Amino acid sequence: MKTQTKTEDYRISELAEMRQRIAELEEENTERKRVEEELRQQRYHLEELVEERAKQLRDSEEKIRNLFESVADGIVVIDLNGVYTEVNEKLLEMMGFSSKDEILGKNAFDFIAPRDIDRAIVEMQRALEQGSIARLEYTMVKTDGSEYHAEINATVLKDASGNPVGFIASIRDITERKLAEEALRDSEEKIRNLFESVTDGIFAIDLNNVFTEVNERMVEMYGFSSKDEILGKNAFEFVGPDIDRTAKVDMKRALEQGSVATLEYTVVRTDGSEFPAEVSAKMLKDASGNPVGVIGIIRNITEHKKAEEALRHSEEYYRSLIENAQDAIVIMNSEATIRYESPSMERMTGRKVKDRIGKNPFEFLHPDDTTKVMEVFLQLIENKIPIAQTELRLQHKDGSWRTFEVVGNNLLDNPVVTGIVLNLHDVTERKKAEEALRESEEKLRV
Repeated sequence: MKTQTKTEDYRISELAEMRQRIAELEEENTERKRVEEELRQQRYHLEELVEERAKQLRDSEEKIRNLFESVADGIVVIDLNGVYTEVNEKLLEMMGFSSKDEILGKNAFDFIAPRDIDRAIVEMQRALEQGSIARLEYTMVKTDGSEYHAEINATVLKDASGNPVGFIASIRDITERKLAEEALRDSEEKIRNLFESVTDGIFAIDLNNVFTEVNERMVEMYGFSSKDEILGKNAFEFVGPDIDRTAKVDMKRALEQGSVATLEYTVVRTDGSEFPAEVSAKMLKDASGNPVGVIGIIRNITEHKKAEEALRHSEEYYRSLIENAQDAIVIMNSEATIRYESPSMERMTGRKVKDRIGKNPFEFLHPDDTTKVMEVFLQLIENKIPIAQTELRLQHKDGSWRTFEVVGNNLLDNPVVTGIVLNLHDVTERKKAEEALRESEEKLRV
């Protein structure tokens, strides 16, 4: 009986343990399901994140691809051997290819002009060492063999471990810029040659009147041996002290008005000697239109001044001769209007010269001489005779008649004279003497 009771207790105990184990298993199963659900949700969330990240990467790649293809410069990717692994459409266009398949796999050095290849290899090595290179210029060769100028910027590409695997570079066609630069150099050279070859001095001064540029003629005029001796000096150091203030006012006026012309100064050479100069100046402006100084032309007018003085002396000399000559000079135009009469005419006719200008020279001609004189005048006007000689009578202001021998010369085509020049010699007294002699001889015959 006791044994049976013990067996039943044991079974009851086992059953309780089994129930507890079942409860534990059920609890574990519930936890497992909870964990599984949590893992499933996390996996789902992770998949969403991966998909979103993949979409972002695809969008980013698309943007990069669009940028890669839309830039105005050629873009290339090459490996460490210089082999093209990627290019954009602009590069195809620049090189003359129709598709990427025609260029991918080819070596980039095949499209560099032979004269630039050695330099390109050296600079490629330098890019590996420095990480990048910028603004390198090469002559590139298109697929048809023609050449163009290119500017290249390149950066080293690295793998995830930081090891170099190649280069990405931008290539810009700068042929037009090169042509423009060459044209600019040619233009500058022409301007420089003109600047240095003109016979006048040319200078530029800043707003403080300091010389910033001069030509060789300017150096020579001022007595210097090189530009370095004058550049940086103040322009007014070389102006006579009597006109220093005037020169400064004129330069200020050039800045205010934009230019001044034909100003005369006394310039002092480096040895202290002086010479007269004629100066014209124009304001210089920067790209924004702000005044930065003055550019001017200076001419040594020493010989000009001497010539003017000689001319004045000559004019005075001949004027003195004419005004004090016994004979008279009359200049008239083709319409027989008096343009000039020498002072002797007043003494010969008693009529003031100023009252005769613009009048007809034949106004006081003796009626009996009119036909003869007019015929001679017309022949002279028509150049039928180069020089005319005649004799005529003009009425003096006192009513008497004076007799003149006249020589006429047609100088209408002479740009200095542009008139008919008459030389009148008063022969009245000689005529009277001749008449008196005839009358005396007649009386002796009787």
